Amino acid sequence: MKFRKTSGSYLNYLDMANYGLVSESSVNPAAVINNAFGDINLYSPLAPAVILADFTNKKFVFMHSGCKSITGYDSQYFTESGIESFLEKIHPVDFSRVNKEIFHKNMSVLQEIPTSDMYNYIFCHSYRMKNKEGKYTTILQRLSYLLSEDNKPTGAVGHLTDISMVCSGEKMVHRIEHAAHLINRPSNEIIFERHFFHNPENQIISKREFEILKWICDGISSSQIAEKLSISTNTVNNHKKKIRQKTNCKNAAELLKYAASQRMI
Repeated sequence: MKFRKTSGSYLNYLDMANYGLVSESSVNPAAVINNAFGDINLYSPLAPAVILADFTNKKFVFMHSGCKSITGYDSQYFTESGIESFLEKIHPVDFSRVNKEIFHKNMSVLQEIPTSDMYNYIFCHSYRMKNKEGKYTTILQRLSYLLSEDNKPTGAVGHLTDISMVCSGEKMVHRIEHAAHLINRPSNEIIFERHFFHNPENQIISKREFEILKWICDGISSSQIAEKLSISTNTVNNHKKKIRQKTNCKNAAELLKYAASQRMI
């Protein structure tokens, strides 16, 4: 795979990060991992596949041995060959989105958060990656960026998970979360989510979904829709979830705006 470097891309940023930035990941990697994951036993086979990247030298400072079961490559291979070697194994279509759209959105969010809060923002995205056997597996990457005093990413710490068992790789998901620390907010707050469908046909709204979408726009509740269609409220909510994913809308107001723009109503 031949990389294409474009303005504002992840690859261009890695080139720029070589100049003038100092990464905490290289200075004190153990402290960074501890801040992100707490006191965990990284030698345990049940430990998450932790990665620690230093953008200032395009290297992985640490990669857990569990990454081998995900990528097929020894962790030493990536710590020696660097970040770009890892990126080369991502499916070209997926990498194009990571390199431009996903990284661009992450950067825009990072500009708004204080450095002291950087571990509380979790940046997630999935992608297909070619393993050592030449087959693609679907990986979910969850990480927090390490920031300089002027909010420039100097590195990242997080972990990889093979989600091929539950995800066929038909789409990519990009999500940004703010960690929950409040009693009345038990789960992370999702501040951004977008779905990229590889096959446009998978993004087509079905006849049943179209029917439900029209009722959503009319302000009809899930229980009322369920009664009209003689299905469970659970099934209606699952349809709603798929509609939001296909349209990349977060709520009923955005769905109404989308339906109007597409002349569905």
